[in-house]
Amino acid sequence: AAVSRALMRVLLDLPAPRPPKRIEVPAAELAALAGMYHSRSTDELMGLVVRDGKLLGGGAELIPTGPGTFANASGRTTFTFASGSPRRLRVVTRNATVDYVAVERAKPTAAQLAAYAGTYYSAELDVSHVVSVKDGRLVGSRWPGATLAAEPTFADGFMFGRGWHATFTRNAAGAITGFELSNGRCRRVKFERK
Repeated sequence: AAVSRALMRVLLDLPAPRPPKRIEVPAAELAALAGMYHSRSTDELMGLVVRDGKLLGGGAELIPTGPGTFANASGRTTFTFASGSPRRLRVVTRNATVDYVAVERAKPTAAQLAAYAGTYYSAELDVSHVVSVKDGRLVGSRWPGATLAAEPTFADGFMFGRGWHATFTRNAAGAITGFELSNGRCRRVKFERK
């Protein structure tokens, strides 16, 4: 994509994008922004870390441009943090605006993991997934021998590898009723507990 944009700039005689103007941000402020963020609207996760005095998301630096504001290297994507509890993050690209909220990484107990075990079915895909606990970890499989170990993300959220994130749903009494499966292309594919 970067090569095609560069070629298009040359062909159309467009100026190269200017990198954003960097400001200095104290290390403690950067550290306060690090963590995991979840978009309730898209079900996407974004992890931010501080490394070598820089705030990174997906390995790319978020360049500080103002109080609570950052940009990517081209300046075309902006990241605006709002204080409060929980912390909020708004990401604006040329195509979309996505709001995120900071979430605490979950550390479920063995009993909590066992509550997720069961068979889940998606009428939309006509596919069943079996969720079980193996060696103290949640695993999911579509057929025997093809399992994906899950990593807890936030309360009722698990990353099942290959970019798939499951957010388990509950009824008013707190019983697990299913999950919604998302990745970069598919959002909230519903699976109901059988």
